[in-house]
Amino acid sequence: MTTEPVAMHSLRYQMSQVRRLGLRAMRVDATELVGQCRDLVADDIHQTERLLLESVRTSVPELAQVIGYPVRTGGKRVRAVLVLLIARATDFPTHDAIRLACAAELVHAASLCHDDVIDQEATRRGRPPLRSLYSDSASILVGDLLLARAFRLLAEGDMTPAAVTLGETIEEMAVGELLQLRGAGAEVAFTPEYVQVIQKKTGRLFAWCASLGGLLPRSQASALAEYGTQLGMAYQIADDLHDMAAPGGVTRFTGKPRGFTNGAGCSSATSQARNIPLSLVDAPNACHAVARAASATAIRHLRTLPRSSFRTALRRLAVFAASHT
Repeated sequence: MTTEPVAMHSLRYQMSQVRRLGLRAMRVDATELVGQCRDLVADDIHQTERLLLESVRTSVPELAQVIGYPVRTGGKRVRAVLVLLIARATDFPTHDAIRLACAAELVHAASLCHDDVIDQEATRRGRPPLRSLYSDSASILVGDLLLARAFRLLAEGDMTPAAVTLGETIEEMAVGELLQLRGAGAEVAFTPEYVQVIQKKTGRLFAWCASLGGLLPRSQASALAEYGTQLGMAYQIADDLHDMAAPGGVTRFTGKPRGFTNGAGCSSATSQARNIPLSLVDAPNACHAVARAASATAIRHLRTLPRSSFRTALRRLAVFAASHT
């Protein structure tokens, strides 16, 4: 799978892409955007939520709370929404799409269980992660269990090819995590290393979702996988900027103190004293422009889909990815 190195283009080129596709730096109600996307597949999302809860059921009552916690605190279900919108836009069987959406959310939840242990996070978006409520060991084991449930779900649906590509996706996510660990403590901005990490850790699962596990015709799956990759990159850049804006803690990639508060930026002297990458600290607007450029690139790959309300929603999802907080 080839990926356009959008984050490595010049800022002038990035901004030209943003202007051409009408994604200028403007106030975007990200919650409203993703809400509109969810509304189009509301029934499918409801069925996905039911399947998720069924997937984390256990015959051991005292373990029900710990196993179900990562799923019950799952957030906006962006990956599930992505799968379900693509499925509707391509007339893909709904019952299979729901299994794919559920598997994607299980893998995402598992990755968070593992990431929280690696990063030693005390909170995640204002909530205590599993490791804080129980232990690091519990978080690791629950993550493993969720991965197993994802593969079992696909196997029970006779979706072996999707299980194979999901295995490849998880391998790439793990490689991305290892690359991030290798880079911990180094000054990182929009370098090839940073782009490689977010492509693997985030972009790859979004690509799997957008290509419906590779179950679509090859030419269509390739274009939509690229849409997913760029969508995931935009999402991760915006996410990293949000995390860096929070006071205290460390950046995901560098393991160093976060550098600016409320997106306002700080002085070069302050950033140098804290040994923080200047491009992320002193130029948040430029970094947001990179996210919007990835979003714009993602939108171009939607041309493989016929015009529909679902394709319009996928465009909105790309805008959301670059603007969410």
